[in-house]
Amino acid sequence: MRHGRWLADDELAALDALQQQRGDAVQVRRKVWLLTGFCALIPPLWPLALVLVLHQLFPRTTRRYGVITAVVLLVGGGLLLLALLALVVAVLMALF
Repeated sequence: MRHGRWLADDELAALDALQQQRGDAVQVRRKVWLLTGFCALIPPLWPLALVLVLHQLFPRTTRRYGVITAVVLLVGGGLLLLALLALVVAVLMALF
């Protein structure tokens, strides 16, 4: 109606879905800011508060670095586990 015509049913449904997504995004953003404020009050949770603030300010960059960090931690943990397993096998072979 704002553009001088009535919206078709599918256009109206798409507009409603878009407004619902925006409302959901605002609600999620409020919850994350509330959690960030809670974490900022408790000193041991300050690193989590920093990560949440960075996620709110730079969501795409934080997501990329989060994926990279997860991959590095998984690969590093796997390598550490293999090294530990090799050390245990070497010690057991030396004992027996």
